[in-house]
Amino acid sequence: MSSQPMRVFVMENDPQVLKGLALLLEGMCLTVVTAVGIDDLKRLNIPNTERPALLLLPLEGAHGISGIELVKQIRSGYEYPIPAILLRYEHALRPDRFIDTNIFVLSNCLAPNELRRVITNILGNEMTAGYDVES
Repeated sequence: MSSQPMRVFVMENDPQVLKGLALLLEGMCLTVVTAVGIDDLKRLNIPNTERPALLLLPLEGAHGISGIELVKQIRSGYEYPIPAILLRYEHALRPDRFIDTNIFVLSNCLAPNELRRVITNILGNEMTAGYDVES
């Protein structure tokens, strides 16, 4: 198990939703790097040596860039693909035709316990000890 908490990149256009997601992830003992929108995400300039364990982005993206395209752009700087969760609004197109390896599309209305369960499943045994996911 890693001695440092795992890093998760979270981008959301709504600052209140972003704050809620960050609190949920921090409660899972994860290090959270947040960005309000695409421009903020691009300004982060995270070094390649600080590869995130997970990306959490909106499926719809912004400024004509989809969440799928954002994942591809972020992943391009790393040797191995980074798992990603894309949150979608209920009225969005069915995502199954957009999914590639290690991209999971979930409803943004997902209950916090369900989101925790999915994140724990994606990150596997790398999760920090002490966090218990309800069955």
